[in-house]
Amino acid sequence: PMKPVNLHATSPTMICWTAPGNDWNVGTAASYDLRAFSQLPTPENFASGTPLSGAPAPASAGSEQCATISTSAPYIGLRAIDPAGNISYPAVVARIPPPPTVVTEAASSVTRTSATLHASVNPNGGEVSECTFEYGTTTAYGLSAACTPSPGSGTIPVAVSASITGLARNTTYHFRISATNPGGTSKGVDRTFETRLPHN
Repeated sequence: PMKPVNLHATSPTMICWTAPGNDWNVGTAASYDLRAFSQLPTPENFASGTPLSGAPAPASAGSEQCATISTSAPYIGLRAIDPAGNISYPAVVARIPPPPTVVTEAASSVTRTSATLHASVNPNGGEVSECTFEYGTTTAYGLSAACTPSPGSGTIPVAVSASITGLARNTTYHFRISATNPGGTSKGVDRTFETRLPHN
């Protein structure tokens, strides 16, 4: 059979494709072989992938089909099998990662006009394209500062921070972390600090 066509991820847990036939693009295949991979799959290494459940029975050639997947692996492979046991070349898609996992942490080095904001960002395997601290005198925020270092695209939490200046004295500020990867944007809980010196 032909390989499944137009395999694409629609969300971190959903992939869709166009069904092939059992004889090229005619008829209906017998079954699908759906697997997850830590590296780009090929016809030679496909059998080493982790089998995934969730693939439907093949529909007639040209039909749109989808499957719900549960894996943290970066690549998904799908191949069709016809009634005679012939196996197609695999179709491959990069899984959309879930949005980053973010935690707003306490501010430090607070003075009357400056502070250092802290948070942790887990990219969850997707390249973080934007990472900022939103801050302001209300929960509407209105100001932002880029976090450093860049969280990257790993799967473990990364400590990030930003130093902000030019703050009003004796004022309560709200802040939270915001991070975006291909799976979406996550915003941390609101935290506060006050720009006043502690009493002696």
